[in-house]
Amino acid sequence: MNFESHITVSRYGEDIDMEDFNELCEGELTDDTKPITIYAFGAEMPKQVMTSNSFDENTYLEVLEMTFQDVDILGNEGFEVQRVKVEAKIDEDIENIPILYAEAHIKIIDSSYKAADLSDSIEEQLRKFDARPSRNMADKDHRFINIRRKSVSAINDATDGLVNVLLSNGILIKKIIKEAVLLDTNPGIDKGWIDAPVRG
Repeated sequence: MNFESHITVSRYGEDIDMEDFNELCEGELTDDTKPITIYAFGAEMPKQVMTSNSFDENTYLEVLEMTFQDVDILGNEGFEVQRVKVEAKIDEDIENIPILYAEAHIKIIDSSYKAADLSDSIEEQLRKFDARPSRNMADKDHRFINIRRKSVSAINDATDGLVNVLLSNGILIKKIIKEAVLLDTNPGIDKGWIDAPVRG
């Protein structure tokens, strides 16, 4: 099973020196840790600086151990950990594992999104899915349309419907990522962007 982990950090109200953070990710943290900054449109905390790790050959317990070792290192380096999140890619094995919720991230070509005729009726269709945009701030060519649901079956159904809406409005899709969230220590960090799922 493939896992991902993310540790969202702040500097106790101060701006994060991204050069220092990048060096820490590349040096002291778990191998292949990537620093990323997400902009969550509409969130009370829209700019979220975090680590990103992928694990292809580790158990869930091993992933937790390595992730929380990194939490300790970040704390010792003066970072305030705002959230720890561990996810598993949705596949046939996930059905036997208890999850908190499921989410989908649909990566789209930003120019097609801006060029699409996003009339009130189309925006209303997206709102029906509780879909919210976000962006990796290092990637100006793409953005993500994101949704959450309580179960894997519900996220699969909602993703199919949302993809149809995007394609029918001329929005070009680059990639679809579906994940089951196994650990989320602070879902409230997304308040104003995507709240905890209430359906499905």
